[in-house]
Amino acid sequence: MTRQVSFGEPLTRFRFEDYADFLDKFKWSHYLELTFDHRVSSSEAWHGFDRWKRELSRVENRRIQYFLVIERRYATDNPHLHVLLTGTEDVKTYKWQQRWFKTEGWASITPYDPKRGIRYYLAKKFAKREAEMAFSAGLFKAAKLASLPAGSQN
Repeated sequence: MTRQVSFGEPLTRFRFEDYADFLDKFKWSHYLELTFDHRVSSSEAWHGFDRWKRELSRVENRRIQYFLVIERRYATDNPHLHVLLTGTEDVKTYKWQQRWFKTEGWASITPYDPKRGIRYYLAKKFAKREAEMAFSAGLFKAAKLASLPAGSQN
């Protein structure tokens, strides 16, 4: 289950700082950039990620939480994903990169660097028009408790 919120306009700096402060509290394991080699809607992009994440969770026997931003490429209007994961610290990422390559498109999975902080990973994504973001259910509950606009159930 996930929660999603869409923005037709860029987040204000104040709201970005609220989200950044909230997201900085988690122990992120990996940062992912995922693309599609075929045309997909935002919904199809999210469902592709969800299938991939569920398989990762099942095979690696992990409880994985995530924060995801769906961003549209200006040239193609095809969405691509920026994702932060928790619970994947010692997972062999090459195997999961290859899994994405086989089913969806290009993938980059790198360890999250806490020295860079959340703003390094997400500042550009939050500034984009029509960005959509999704929280895993556990993060959604925490966002609501922090009084952040976390959207509604999808």
